Amino acid sequence: MGFRHEVHYQGQLLVWRVFSIRPDRPKPKKRKEVNGLSQAARFRLLKLVASVDWDDAGHCYFLTLTYPDHYLDLHPRQISIHRWMFQRLLENFAGKQISVLWRVEWKPRKSGKWVGQPMPHLHMITFKERYLTETHVASWWGKAIGWENYLDVTCEYMKTPKQVGLYVAKYVGKLSPILGNASYLSKIPPGRQWGKHRGSAFPLAEIRAARFRESTITDWCRQKSLEGRPALNDYGNESFTLLGPMGRVIGETIFGKWVDGEIPCY
Repeated sequence: MGFRHEVHYQGQLLVWRVFSIRPDRPKPKKRKEVNGLSQAARFRLLKLVASVDWDDAGHCYFLTLTYPDHYLDLHPRQISIHRWMFQRLLENFAGKQISVLWRVEWKPRKSGKWVGQPMPHLHMITFKERYLTETHVASWWGKAIGWENYLDVTCEYMKTPKQVGLYVAKYVGKLSPILGNASYLSKIPPGRQWGKHRGSAFPLAEIRAARFRESTITDWCRQKSLEGRPALNDYGNESFTLLGPMGRVIGETIFGKWVDGEIPCY
């Protein structure tokens, strides 16, 4: 039995995997029922955001769609239908298909008749659409859910990848504050809490992958990757994932050298 190292690089995402070479690979475990945004689901969401090609993403808007008090005890399928209807109205306005990253967040109401009750709202990031306003968004959301009165929505244009990252960290990728409270968690119906629409057109960066033998440059890259990350160092010579600018630095270093033939591959 031996080991092999594989590096996958995409945008600001770098995944360094260490595989044991053995014929008896364990079977993948069956996924549990989705209930809330788990740590694993959040990590998958952040990996997707890190792999976006922001040069190709065009104009991006961050939307928040809130339900009025009338919509208590929503089933996940109802939320999916509302999201799908909103997407149709958005695309009818744009005259083209629009890629969207979405997230359902559950929070206890702070005001109104259902104070303390967990209710959902939607966060969305739209890609490659030039002109959206809160007036547009409120109108489409009202039609999607069948509501003609005032709606609390936001529509903010994101100018830079850094700003997108801040929104993702603050709203889309955060864990729900009620997940640790069993009495609240029991009121959240099971179902997917995030996803992407028009996945085939999602503006993902080019993915590069390679297998490496040990060398001076791979040792340096691995050491640099783990620098200042004691939680990763504790696992020794194991797999790890980098998100953000350091992922790009290490990825460009590895694949720049690899293209020049300075790293032996197999």
